[in-house]
Amino acid sequence: MKKKIIIDGVKLTPRSYAEALKDIIQWLEAKNRSGLVTYLNAYVYCLAKDNKELNAIISDADLVVADGVSIMWAGLLINRVWVPQCIMTKLFDKMIVSSRVPPCNCILIGVTDAEVIKAQAKINSISQRVHIVKAYSGYHDNQYYLEVLKENMNIGMVLIGMSSPKSEYLCKLAREVCKNAVIWHIGSGTIKCYAGTKKRAPEWVSNYGLEWIHRFIHEKHTRKRYLIHNIIFIYYVLNGLLKSITGIFVKRGEVIF
Repeated sequence: MKKKIIIDGVKLTPRSYAEALKDIIQWLEAKNRSGLVTYLNAYVYCLAKDNKELNAIISDADLVVADGVSIMWAGLLINRVWVPQCIMTKLFDKMIVSSRVPPCNCILIGVTDAEVIKAQAKINSISQRVHIVKAYSGYHDNQYYLEVLKENMNIGMVLIGMSSPKSEYLCKLAREVCKNAVIWHIGSGTIKCYAGTKKRAPEWVSNYGLEWIHRFIHEKHTRKRYLIHNIIFIYYVLNGLLKSITGIFVKRGEVIF
């Protein structure tokens, strides 16, 4: 397994699709299936820089993939490491059709009742190895999810797709309760794609790292997030680059040595 890198305080484990899938399969094959899978994109990175609890969860995760071209460039500029892009939805696509994945029962948590039920049916119709036995909406409180996880504490995999940092908080709770399960933050977009309520970007758009433009055009609710957090992300990356080169970083208009 390749080593992790720390992109100015936030953990990443550089993995290609094949490498990430191999890790997940190994956890599912083991008697002790414990493993936490999540992702880093510009938005999550910005949240993690300001949210210590979220950053700690990401740091504790076993697999943190680069879900977007922004993180690839951050790794290259700050750490001088080429980071392979590993879009979480595409990784999940590959996992559920892989013949190497051992048979596994899962629960799915996220988005609306109608969407998660549709996604459950679609995934179960596609995969011959992965079976979602129960699906739950992502609009409940922690006590509800605690009871759900206790009821399914012997499940093989917990698939979670809500907004950040709510997804990551639930991943932490799931890991504490379902001690022998693979906990996988697949993202709400993944569930919506399988539910048919989210339009997938063309393959070439995704391959060139332009999926954020597709989302900006087709998903109005993401526009404010991209406009604000992309600027913040650029600031963090430039700050991290300056720090890596000179040992100086900028904070609130001050130069700190």
